[in-house]
Amino acid sequence: MPTRSLLCVSAIFVAVTCAVASISTSPATARLKVINPPDAPASLSKVTIQNDSGREISFVHYELQNKGKGAVKGVFLKVIFFNQSGKVTGGEVFLEHMNVKSHHHAIFQTALGQYAGEDIATVGIAIAAVNSVNNHWKDMTPTNQLVDQMKE
Repeated sequence: MPTRSLLCVSAIFVAVTCAVASISTSPATARLKVINPPDAPASLSKVTIQNDSGREISFVHYELQNKGKGAVKGVFLKVIFFNQSGKVTGGEVFLEHMNVKSHHHAIFQTALGQYAGEDIATVGIAIAAVNSVNNHWKDMTPTNQLVDQMKE
């Protein structure tokens, strides 16, 4: 019996490994609008959105540059989705935990709560807040003004 259990566990491990290895993504067709507030102690670059159309999951990939004096411990990112006529169809704010030293950069990938499929024309992404060793910075731009900037 122990041999049989070992074979079952091995088979499950192989199946899970194959499922993870077979994730296939392609670039989203939506236009990206990245907002880096000028006074933020961090900035975003190399932002892309990849879609897994089979599972209808979108991933945002980005590089974060720490422009401040202390290590960045977390960043709140605001993501807003627009349809073809420019109407907001959804949005989310998420916190990415990290430890990025002063004047260094790091690359991140995060699954989004909404799928950026064919019905999404634009995805806007902005830094909403930055937690660092030294302080907490928050963007004070009103949401309606941020939405207008993302539409441009």
